[in-house]
Order: sequence, then structure tokens, then C-alpha cells
Amino acid sequence: MIGSRKASTYEMRRSRKPVRTLVRQEVIVASGLGSGVDSAAHGQAIALGGHTVAALRTPVNRVDLKEHAELHGEIVRPHAAAS
Repeated sequence: MIGSRKASTYEMRRSRKPVRTLVRQEVIVASGLGSGVDSAAHGQAIALGGHTVAALRTPVNRVDLKEHAELHGEIVRPHAAAS
């Protein structure tokens, strides 16, 4: 998913439909865990029971954006349990 970091409420709502479609088709939602549409796409994929992958610019055990600490944990947690 690619979208604005400073997305409007309208843009955030508009990003839900493609994520919902991808999750229904069992496609992995991938994005950079940035602010705005990126984090919204990750969060919605998790909420819908889908899979999401975050392309991080930091080591996996370091949270880049503090406001995404919880979301970061939700993405990383299933993988940490598998190793």
C-alpha cells in the first residue's frame, strides 16, 4: 500500500476498500509502517484477520515511530513466536 503520510479522513476511509479486497483474496498487505495510509492498511489487515508485512528501515526489535509501537508489536509478534 502506498498513500499519504498526512492522509485526510477521506483518504483514510478510501484506503479501507482495497485492503478489505486484498484480505478477502488472501493477499498479503505490505507497506512501510509509516504514518497515515501505511499504518492504517497494516491495522485494517490485522483487524480483518489478514496477513501484513512491514518493510522496516530499522532492526525488527526497534520501533521507528513511537506512535506505532503497538501496531509494530502486532506485526512482529507472530513471527517472533515462530523462531
